Amino acid sequence: MDAAALEEEKIALRAHMRALRRSLDENSRLALSGAACAFVFESSVWRQSACVALYMAARGEIDCSPLLKAALNDGRRVLLPLCRRRGEEWSMRFAPCTDPAKLRTGSFGILEPPVPEAGLGEGLKEVPDFLLVPGLAFDYGGFRLGQGGGFYDRLLSDPAWENTFCAGFAYAFQIVEHVPRAPWDRPVRALCTENGLVRVGAVRVED
Repeated sequence: MDAAALEEEKIALRAHMRALRRSLDENSRLALSGAACAFVFESSVWRQSACVALYMAARGEIDCSPLLKAALNDGRRVLLPLCRRRGEEWSMRFAPCTDPAKLRTGSFGILEPPVPEAGLGEGLKEVPDFLLVPGLAFDYGGFRLGQGGGFYDRLLSDPAWENTFCAGFAYAFQIVEHVPRAPWDRPVRALCTENGLVRVGAVRVED
């Protein structure tokens, strides 16, 4: 598939998935999110992780805030995405979250930890044990279609994150037969929806 056809396929799938997410009412979104979070709670991967990287849901994304609250209550270290623009380049790092009440609206209208510009240095390169990855669509090979900014694509390709257990977090309707992808795309290691937590290859993650 040439680049133009690949991009056209991505645009169509993004539009379809955004429409499906918008069709969920708030009660349904919270119920499905809670069910998916329950499968994360039950996994040995979660229980063994001292540092977890999550995200703040936006635009109808499946919500992992129950995991954020539980992790902080358990005394785990929690990291959240922090996006910044320097000139024409955007970058995403992860910053510590110690209190959800202190989060502030940042880039793209998403809540972020309040890290001053002076603090955006080497200290934000911490690598977690466990990472939940949002997306618009995933397939059972673990490949992902995101919003198009490439933030998580670059992250998953970073050798420093090789030992992090990266799981896609999505509604079951976001899992498709095949996600359009380029040769440089990298898969997540597992998928979690309201129907369960599965490793890539559709094998249930057991304790």
